Amino acid sequence: MLNIDRQTKTLLYFSIFSASLVIARVVYTDKLTYLFLIWNLLLAAIPYILIRSLSVKSPSSFGKLINAGIIVTWVLFFPNAPYIFTDLFHLRYTSSSIIWYDTTLILSTTWTGLLFGYLSLIRIERHILKFVPRFWSRIMVYAMLFLSAFGVYIGRYLRFNSWDIVSNPFELLAVIGNHVFDPFTHPRTWGMTIVFGLFLCLIYSSLSLFQPKNLNRTS
Repeated sequence: MLNIDRQTKTLLYFSIFSASLVIARVVYTDKLTYLFLIWNLLLAAIPYILIRSLSVKSPSSFGKLINAGIIVTWVLFFPNAPYIFTDLFHLRYTSSSIIWYDTTLILSTTWTGLLFGYLSLIRIERHILKFVPRFWSRIMVYAMLFLSAFGVYIGRYLRFNSWDIVSNPFELLAVIGNHVFDPFTHPRTWGMTIVFGLFLCLIYSSLSLFQPKNLNRTS
């Protein structure tokens, strides 16, 4: 029988519950309105799946290369986890008669997606702590969360996604460069990046309250 740890089981239960709410809504209303949430949830799960495959016990030179590839891929896909938070925007299109259900549905997928992302980030920080002091590991984590906030803006408002890094890299880099090097022309970009980034950092800090003091533990 496949051995699944408690953390992964909990995430699996949340995912099944969220997907079931979406499917039940499709069956009841005969509309595919929120079916995309299942896809968004799958994308949010990728960072967690990647980090679970990370070798942490003295990998060989080839293993270190694989680890580096996993971490780079994780960086590219991590913004999909906080991105799912913006799906709350869709509540404005919900009929008042079922808004209670849709609120539960979207909050469920949002929370599950955030759990996938933050639990993978906690594991990344534990890995970083092997090489740098806690202060610098936390700085790196916060920097990643601000980069993710910027990625969420690019995904939500500019309609790019993680796959564009491969399928449309030049246009993506041109747009990013324009926003980075001409920030005063794009105040909304940096307003959302800063505010949402701070929000993501505060969530991560609050989750740390429930973590053991010794983050070097890799279980």
